Amino acid sequence: MKYIKTGSDYIIRIDRGEEILTCLESLAEKEDIRLGSFSGLGAADRVKIGIFLTDIRQYKSEVYTGDFEIASLFGTVSRKDGKPYLHCHATIGNITKGETYAGHLSEARISGTCEISLRKLEGEAGRLFDEETGLTILDI
Repeated sequence: MKYIKTGSDYIIRIDRGEEILTCLESLAEKEDIRLGSFSGLGAADRVKIGIFLTDIRQYKSEVYTGDFEIASLFGTVSRKDGKPYLHCHATIGNITKGETYAGHLSEARISGTCEISLRKLEGEAGRLFDEETGLTILDI
């Protein structure tokens, strides 16, 4: 991962073989980002995407391997137990196979490159467990 900082924004390049969330967590720790938002695009060859099933209060995830364009990547940075906490969603696709998948992103290994714009916001937001939904939600 390489990045530059300009004002409160970071322009990030994640390289082949690197994992998106690991890189963003590392950046958030190094740069002391306690609240932020990001968006990006790129190409990946291993992606784990899921959906939260509200009736059973659990995530169901699938791992997809192959050639995928990351058409949309967006999320938030907050803190949980003092550590960076990322909440990220993505849409991936492969038009040659007619495949498109979207949902909560928990892993994405880059196959080509990935470009992300991250904005560091003033302040801090934590996370708390919500009994009603079973989710770890923003504590604001």
